[in-house]
Amino acid sequence: LCGACKVQLTSGQVHHPDVPALTDEERAMGTVLACCAIPETDVTVTE
Repeated sequence: LCGACKVQLTSGQVHHPDVPALTDEERAMGTVLACCAIPETDVTVTE
């Protein structure tokens, strides 16, 4: 995975598989990959 679709999750919840394109710090800050994040609720994201 390249990481080109990284977005910041600002509200809601997603199921996100562990992927090497995200660091632990990015995950902790709510960064997700739009290409493989599966929304579990309504979500809001920013670039």
